[in-house]
Amino acid sequence: MSKILNCVVLVVSLLIPLNSIIAESQPNVVLIFIDDMGWEDFSCFGNRDATTEHIDRMANEGIRFEQFYVNSPICSPSRAAITTGQYPQRWKINSYLASRELNKTRGVANWLD
Repeated sequence: MSKILNCVVLVVSLLIPLNSIIAESQPNVVLIFIDDMGWEDFSCFGNRDATTEHIDRMANEGIRFEQFYVNSPICSPSRAAITTGQYPQRWKINSYLASRELNKTRGVANWLD
């Protein structure tokens, strides 16, 4: 029994530094998911009426995605798709989420299971 315990302690003690090395080498990811935004709403994409200094700095220091696809033009299904990695229809979220009564009459789930 003590040999097994020693092996477990040895493995755990070896994994702790390995986890910190892996965590340091992984990239930081910031996903900005905004509803009802136009292409040129950020100044880094051409807006001359409003400045978005912090977003512009993030775009300059990181990756700016300029071509993309979205699973739905409506907020709730898009969020379900990005959260699950699946089509929102699989989760019965094919329209915006409203009150529970309205969701029931439209056949829309109230939340992700």
